Amino acid sequence: MAERKPVVISVKKARAQINVFGFSLIICSAVSLLVWYGSELLDPIAERYFPLLDGDTMVILMYMAVMPLMAFVLFRHTAHTLNFNYRDYLEKKDIPFWKMSALCMAGAAIAILVTAIASTNVFFLKPRTVPFTFVGQFDTTTNIWKNVMYFVVFVMIKPITDEFIFHGVVQRQLGHYSRDFGVFASALLYAMSQPTFSYAIVELFVGWYLAWIALRYHSIRPSIIAHSFVSLISWAITAFSTSVPFVISFLVTAIYAITIFGLFTGAIEYRLVKFKKLKLRLWKILFSAWTIRVFTLLFLVTMVLSFII
Repeated sequence: MAERKPVVISVKKARAQINVFGFSLIICSAVSLLVWYGSELLDPIAERYFPLLDGDTMVILMYMAVMPLMAFVLFRHTAHTLNFNYRDYLEKKDIPFWKMSALCMAGAAIAILVTAIASTNVFFLKPRTVPFTFVGQFDTTTNIWKNVMYFVVFVMIKPITDEFIFHGVVQRQLGHYSRDFGVFASALLYAMSQPTFSYAIVELFVGWYLAWIALRYHSIRPSIIAHSFVSLISWAITAFSTSVPFVISFLVTAIYAITIFGLFTGAIEYRLVKFKKLKLRLWKILFSAWTIRVFTLLFLVTMVLSFII
């Protein structure tokens, strides 16, 4: 098979390609903003027109309906417009169970550690940190159903849609300019899609790790599994840290123990990307695209809202 030669494109064409997925990111950012702050806005509507629902429930139902559509319709169209085949990034990879387990544990360890560090800003800046107060409350039938819906959305649906959007499409396109740049740039854009400063910090590191998994195995299936596991652990800590603290402490200890074991046995590779290949010119091109500038503006607005609402 003849070796494929790299395709040289102009800065103008690269910027145009970025604007294709950047426009879709703007829509995703607006939806994320609604999901995070929408319960207060929807409470009066729910009370008047949907007496059996409240703002939290309406937001989750909207998310369940809208996010899959945006991922598999909007971003699928984006991939077709950019003229690359996203299906080869959906291929199943034969990864040994012990290795996949170690990869999941490492992702959870990163999320727990960075969350602990990032949460220190709560004491100084007091940002909004809890979007859904019912998580972990199982005292009524309504709260049980809310927790079930929350679990389905944030442990099952969100990891799939996020991985398809940011690592199946965004990272894939940016990786055409440089694979290492695709890893870091997609992680940064993923962090910028988050609703608070603390979440942005956490998802920057988690997104970087998941992007590496997608690059390492040339598929988002392993990164979806790892992302779902990280979300599961985050949900468990949020829901049960006060009711069964000893179980959660044991779980966290086990996660770090397995992660360390995975590093020593080589199940988790620590030489992830080459920093020297992160060329400044590519970052300038990325943030010179008008859609990424608008996306950045929405991120800044979201950060401000997270501190004042």
